[in-house]
Amino acid sequence: MRITRLALFLVVILAGIAAVGTTHADSPSGLTLVPIPPPNAAPGQESVVLSAQLLNDGAPVAGVPVTFYVVTNVFGERLMKVGDALSNATGAASVLYRPTWDGDQTVVARFAGSGAYPATQTSFSFRAQGTVSPWQPAQFGLEPVRQWLPMAVGVAVLALLATLGFVLATTVIGIPAAAARAPARQPTNSWDTQIHRPAPLGRALLAMAVLMVVAAFPAVWLIGKARAPNEASLSTGGIYSEQAANGAGASPAASPAALPAAAPLAATLVSSVQTTTFDESGQPAPGSVVMPSDVAITAGRVRILDSNAGRIVTVTPDGTLASILNAGAYADISLKGAPAMVAAGEKLYVATQDGPIVVVDSAGQIESVIKPVIPAGQAPFAPAGIALTASGGIWVSDSANHRVLLLNARGEFQQVIGDGVPEASSQGFNTPGGLAVDTDGSLYVADTLNRVVKKYSPMGIFLQTIGDGRLDLPSAVAVDQEGTVFVSDESAHLVSVFGPDGAYLGSIGDGQLEAPHSVKTDGGLLYVMDRLAGLFVFQPETAPAGGP
Repeated sequence: MRITRLALFLVVILAGIAAVGTTHADSPSGLTLVPIPPPNAAPGQESVVLSAQLLNDGAPVAGVPVTFYVVTNVFGERLMKVGDALSNATGAASVLYRPTWDGDQTVVARFAGSGAYPATQTSFSFRAQGTVSPWQPAQFGLEPVRQWLPMAVGVAVLALLATLGFVLATTVIGIPAAAARAPARQPTNSWDTQIHRPAPLGRALLAMAVLMVVAAFPAVWLIGKARAPNEASLSTGGIYSEQAANGAGASPAASPAALPAAAPLAATLVSSVQTTTFDESGQPAPGSVVMPSDVAITAGRVRILDSNAGRIVTVTPDGTLASILNAGAYADISLKGAPAMVAAGEKLYVATQDGPIVVVDSAGQIESVIKPVIPAGQAPFAPAGIALTASGGIWVSDSANHRVLLLNARGEFQQVIGDGVPEASSQGFNTPGGLAVDTDGSLYVADTLNRVVKKYSPMGIFLQTIGDGRLDLPSAVAVDQEGTVFVSDESAHLVSVFGPDGAYLGSIGDGQLEAPHSVKTDGGLLYVMDRLAGLFVFQPETAPAGGP
């Protein structure tokens, strides 16, 4: 009897433990969306499978919708929805995707949340090769039309030219014939004594018309060849839109060797703001900041550059986003496509896509517009980063011409670093990106395709290289009061940290960040603008220089 009671007691205890374990499994705290990147597509492969697995404390979550997006820069950088799929018994959801451009592509998978689980998302990248133009896979029963359309157009053009030639020849030949049939009359003045014979002119015009018809045939044939089904895709997507648009003349960077494993640097996540929210259909909700470009802090207020919508938003105390930009008298100025901004007291200096620098006051009013007066480059001026000196100078990186320019407060050219062509020397760049200036006035340049950060004196003299062998694709750089250097690395999905001497200290955000694009420091805090995951605010802990 005593053994039976003991066994019953143990059964009750075990059942309670199992119930607690089940409750913990249903807890939203362990919900994760694990990316399942597709293998690198073989040349000529027309479609890939995009997949992600939804887990709750390691247990699969089945029967919930997962939405897949691809980052594209067609009509402005944005998230293009690929499709929705329900997770299966293993928690995996998959959709079929036909890439329409070659190269690296970034995928965002998102679970919108439910009553039992919060929203979560993840991202991954893959490389597409040998893609097909978007109009080629479409059938619609028009294959015969596509096949014969160039010839039909050529025949129509030839017929039109032949008709025009015939009309011209008939008109020219008919003029002297009509004149010959006209009754002769005595000249009445000196003008009539001059007899013009248009026959030679008519023969010349007729010969010209024949030549036009003959020359039109090879032209039409060439047009038909140019419109053959093998023409290239028009899409050029990718997360690094400023490089795709402005990289004319840039030499492709060699693939880096495998980077050393990141050493986590202790940092406390102070707060985060999700800049993009989604509606029930899976599309970004109104007011969302889709793929923000930059962040700046003015007197404790956090400003976010929404280059897709051409606006600046502020983060309110409750974490919501509110637009503050007012064009005022500068209605013709647009911030669409603006790549970067920097704070100076209560003001913001925004580098626009077309070149002018827009100064915005604390109320969001455009105060002035600075038009740079700079030497011409091999390609149109393409700003990618901006930083200010203590004396009011403006450093601007020109990614298309692989140089960094110093302007005065009026936008007049002062000096340049870089020869205007892609190079890896200490005085050259390959697609320079974000800029920063430290308390001593030294300049830091994220040399994106050379995969390093370069430091220069206020006079533009090279001082040191930072991050060699540690960075994959640096996009921006920030320096705090102690000289600690923070570099956002979109490809590695983290922020690498270096001491004042350039020694690697560790990394922040590994496993939290998806596409860290911009970094800023203020009051001991690190602000990371992640284009996919939103704004993160970290408080890094002091680490000794010369770390791992």
